[in-house]
Amino acid sequence: MKRILCLLLSLALLASLCVLPASAAGSGSSGAVSSFTDIKDPQTGLEADLLRLMGVVTGTGNNEFKPNGTLSRAEFCALVLRFIQRDSEVPAYSARTIFSDVTSRHWALGYVNMAASITLPEGEENGTRLIAGVGNGRFEPDSPIDLAQAVTILVRALGYSDKDAGGLWPTGQMNLARSLGLLDGLDVGTTDTILRSQAAHLFINALSCRDKAKNTPYYMTLGTATEDVVILALNVNKNGIPGAIRTTAGTYLPASEDILPPGLQGRQGTLVVNDREEIVTFLPDESDSVSFILAEDATINTLTGPEKRYTISASTKVYSADSDTPQAFSSAYTSMLSGSGVTLYLDRGSVVSIFAQLSTDSGTDAAVVVTGKASASMFMRLTDGATGWKITKNRQEITLGDLQPWDVVTYDSMTNTLEASDLRISCIFEDAYPNKRTPEKITAMGHEFDVLESAWETSGKFDLGKQVCLLLTVDGKVAGLAEPGNTLITGRANSNAVGYVDTDAGITLLLPNGRTMDLGKDSSLVPRTDRLADISSKTRGTATASTLTTRKASGDFEIRRMRIGDRTVAAGVRIYEQLKTGAMVETSLSRLDTDRIPSRQIVGVHVNSSDMIDFIILQDTTGDAYVYGQFIEYVKKEPSRDPDGNYERDEYGDYLYDYTYFWVLQNSKHTEGLANAELTFDYDYYKGESGDFVGVACSKSLFDEKWHPQAIINLTKLEGITAKNFSEKDGITYVRAGGRTYMVADTVQCCKDVGTDLLQWYTDDSSDSASESGNGSGLSNLEKCLAFGTEFTVYVDPIGNRVRIIEAFDND
Repeated sequence: MKRILCLLLSLALLASLCVLPASAAGSGSSGAVSSFTDIKDPQTGLEADLLRLMGVVTGTGNNEFKPNGTLSRAEFCALVLRFIQRDSEVPAYSARTIFSDVTSRHWALGYVNMAASITLPEGEENGTRLIAGVGNGRFEPDSPIDLAQAVTILVRALGYSDKDAGGLWPTGQMNLARSLGLLDGLDVGTTDTILRSQAAHLFINALSCRDKAKNTPYYMTLGTATEDVVILALNVNKNGIPGAIRTTAGTYLPASEDILPPGLQGRQGTLVVNDREEIVTFLPDESDSVSFILAEDATINTLTGPEKRYTISASTKVYSADSDTPQAFSSAYTSMLSGSGVTLYLDRGSVVSIFAQLSTDSGTDAAVVVTGKASASMFMRLTDGATGWKITKNRQEITLGDLQPWDVVTYDSMTNTLEASDLRISCIFEDAYPNKRTPEKITAMGHEFDVLESAWETSGKFDLGKQVCLLLTVDGKVAGLAEPGNTLITGRANSNAVGYVDTDAGITLLLPNGRTMDLGKDSSLVPRTDRLADISSKTRGTATASTLTTRKASGDFEIRRMRIGDRTVAAGVRIYEQLKTGAMVETSLSRLDTDRIPSRQIVGVHVNSSDMIDFIILQDTTGDAYVYGQFIEYVKKEPSRDPDGNYERDEYGDYLYDYTYFWVLQNSKHTEGLANAELTFDYDYYKGESGDFVGVACSKSLFDEKWHPQAIINLTKLEGITAKNFSEKDGITYVRAGGRTYMVADTVQCCKDVGTDLLQWYTDDSSDSASESGNGSGLSNLEKCLAFGTEFTVYVDPIGNRVRIIEAFDND
């Protein structure tokens, strides 16, 4: 009943206090300045959202706040009563007239009467009434309120009487307000009319001002306060009820219904809940934080923004909107990809926690398929009216005019970004659940795809068993269907899906958001695997991979400019290195320790529908295409058999044996006993010595399930290294040796000499394995290696001049 009465009264606030519909209040953009669409200043936007969460303000209609508008004296009374959580008592004061100009015809009768009747502090004999008239029994409710009047009312609301202020009005009240901190950050004259944005700032200041009666900051009088809380997600379910707010302290419903300002998502501060476990308010703290879009995928110990790279501890807590349980950075970093939004919370420059947009699932539930020329009006419904958004495609910022027909656009509210996907895949329309007119799932290539409602406009037009082109979102959900074929033909869409072919995993579809989708295996895979491929299908139940269509590089790769010839290299570009016909190994921009890569080292590039380069294949550039380790000679001894299968013996009756010689590559990932080693090579492939440290470029053939080396290189040995020779900068480890500085590869192999025939390799880092062929991430192994040894030998590859293997010796 309390909430119903408040709602009825609020509906009467025709001038400026209209209730925001639930459909609008629970959506919007945290990446935008505010949930109110007409606020451009970030500070004002945050303050308006905080008051919206408290239920103090609800806007002026059409989801606007009118920050440069003024407030009437009556409107300010209503705001104050909401601020002190007493607006539910207003109906009891609506039956009489106190001021001659505030009658039953005025929407604010109950508010003004109540404000003129109560004294604060409550029950104090000489307490001061919250408001007074202007004389002659009048209040002038529709006159704009000035700073002195607003400050006087708020000081009284905090429990301070006019006697506490002392002196003449308004000087005494202004001095008291200044001492409490109520005027901090305000540059307004005492008798100046205040703007709505300035009033919001006053109320936010008042939250932290000391309440006279309880001698604590005012926000602590509203409920139980918990510090260092991060707002994780809005509009989640709590006990089956939607509209709750998930935080690191728990999940709560707001005390004010339908108040879900998205601008607070990812903020850290003090949460206040009442005795019903409802959120009353939230105060962002003043700790250092920085928010940005990742310029490249996170590594095991770094995050890279547009201007700086941050070193992150493995144990740093990472929060996301998807879960109320934080992950350690060592687990979460693989889901933090370029184009994702992050907020870093800092203490003396060190990152202590992170709020991140993890790319495990974007949570996309709505999309727009571009048809014809794109316009801003196409996306108004998608963004729920939010403005100021940017557009990205393949994690590269573009303009509205760069959008092409068949692009699928979704909205990320955390970063206020329209994310365009040009991912299309031609396949057989195998099945739909529950039906093809309104499907929730579509089966194609033997894989079940999630379907968005936007696809319902086209899914019913296609027959099961026919060839279609699926139009996919950045995270691989079906947003529409089209006729397959050349895009130059009206109504048709060409397939352009790219995937990675792996011997064991099969075909992996590479998604525009940097994630992947497993499509399973297929007998028609290209003969050699571990490489990029064009993905499509003309048969039921399987995906088909064919050699990726690439172009010749039209110039050098200018890394700082992100250009190759006359084309832009997309910010989310995937970079692979390959030697001859060997396996492709993915690398990253941060590991390209140069400003320019000559065109002769670029095998090919792939161009997306925006004419930007989204895949680059390098050759002999970083050395990452090799698997590094120590070659050990191994002799396999087996009893000889005659053509009939019988064991052969010599003239003395002893068994005869056949001896087969192999090379076995041992490293941090492959340390099985020699007899069970996976990386084995025919003896004729290498003419060196057993114990040599080498790099092998190889791939596994589907024909014989064997590893075939394309090249073998010997590593340069540098001895006499101590811990002092190691250093770190921007999350990358370096070694100084022989007058040169070498980058330590993030897949460095680490071992220690324990006085046996075989070295002991550090192996408990297998969860970070980088590829099937054997290069696992070795940075945590490096820490153990450095802790063990007093002296080290490092082995450097001759291609990228990077440290690939470190051998530790304990000479004490």
